[in-house]
Amino acid sequence: MTEEERRSQIRNWFNIPKPKVSTSAVVVGIVVLAVGFAVGHGTLGVLLPVAGLVVLGACALTYQKRRREYLGRPPLETMLEWLKQDFAQKTAASSSGFGLNAGELSQDSALVVGPMETREVRKVYEDDDASPFLFQCWKLAMFHFAPGIVAVYQCDYDWCSNSVTNERRESIDSQHVVTVRTDATSVGSRQFVLSLSNQEHTDIPLRSGRYAPVNEQQLNALADRAVQAIHTAKRDWAAGTHAPRVASAAPTSSPVAIPSIPPVGNRGRFCSGCGRQLESIGRFCPECGVRVQTSQNVNAPEQLAHFS
Repeated sequence: MTEEERRSQIRNWFNIPKPKVSTSAVVVGIVVLAVGFAVGHGTLGVLLPVAGLVVLGACALTYQKRRREYLGRPPLETMLEWLKQDFAQKTAASSSGFGLNAGELSQDSALVVGPMETREVRKVYEDDDASPFLFQCWKLAMFHFAPGIVAVYQCDYDWCSNSVTNERRESIDSQHVVTVRTDATSVGSRQFVLSLSNQEHTDIPLRSGRYAPVNEQQLNALADRAVQAIHTAKRDWAAGTHAPRVASAAPTSSPVAIPSIPPVGNRGRFCSGCGRQLESIGRFCPECGVRVQTSQNVNAPEQLAHFS
């Protein structure tokens, strides 16, 4: 299946309605058929029953055609797997806008996803008033952790068209993170909140009181992982232990500059506190006094947070 075919299948899941028998057409067909039988003779006695059967037959064929289209939509399990894959791709691609590579990351990246309540929302189980919903549009926040920095990419994601709008990138010093949490705003609602020292907030709704996402458990798990990851980054910054996990080549060029990230790779040792290049000997940084780490970082592949 090509990417365009997969995207078409996703659109079909949202756009193809559940088929219903046209009650008015059935009534018309039955009435015409009954009148024809009542006449019983002559031209009308022949034509009216035929016309009634034609109307009823057309109604049945139309219903069967729409029912096949409806049943041909992808199953829910497939839709959720595709959604997981698309979220993972967006997370992986978002780090490139900051010029970050795996060697500059101090821990795993994190993803927070929240549904956007637009008209493109649909019940999973059409006839169940308590049915959860699947959403077409999502609000994404992706967090990448470099030494002393939290790089945040946010966007609105249209799943059907695989397009993003309202993109925003910012690099936040770990010291400016005041609080990060998930909390309930009202009955049946929950959101992710990141608060900064300049009074700015990043709010991602995980659920409103109106619609329950069918993947609510996974959304909550992603948000909880992000909260833990941001707390870890802030704690490591306060303890002076924030350092890249892997040595690598220089980062690729980026339209967005990230300040205060010390160089990495085979260009000498650098202080994990202020970024100053250090001599081959010496146990403390002459600039800020932070103890110099002598152990080598353990190579570990980056694992992007996504649905488990």
